[in-house]
Amino acid sequence: MARNSQSLTDPQSPIAQHAVDFILEAARRHRGELVLAVIGPATNVALAMKREPRLASWLREVNIIAGSTHSGNITPAVEFNVWADPKAAAVLLASGARIRMVGYNVTSRTGTNAEDIHRLISGPKVARHIGILLSFYRARTQRIFGLDIAPMHDVCAIPPLFP
Repeated sequence: MARNSQSLTDPQSPIAQHAVDFILEAARRHRGELVLAVIGPATNVALAMKREPRLASWLREVNIIAGSTHSGNITPAVEFNVWADPKAAAVLLASGARIRMVGYNVTSRTGTNAEDIHRLISGPKVARHIGILLSFYRARTQRIFGLDIAPMHDVCAIPPLFP
């Protein structure tokens, strides 16, 4: 994003390297230091672990958004990331890596409320655009899930990255 928060920048091009290769290369280069934040289905992480069985020992830890202690967002008992690739989730959870798992029961309570969204919409151009998108998202989650916030699921994997 532009520093002055008044304009949007062009998106960056995707990297040419496959995610599995990127994970393995980063883990090799930063053995014992790398914390992997898995914010979607664990497919690429599981493939990397299958290709390089030592990967789990190379990682400091894995923070994963998965599961729930009370309900899911796909079925009453299943959260999306595990539902989308249960075999990959099983590979990751059985890998021996140190894992911090944040469930839907936590991520569905962490989000942006109407007051936050109003402040964004009242702000400069970029904030206004984000606010409009969050307003749509919040209305949808209210209608479908009965939540009064726009959940910020993925950001829940990030705080443990900062000791």
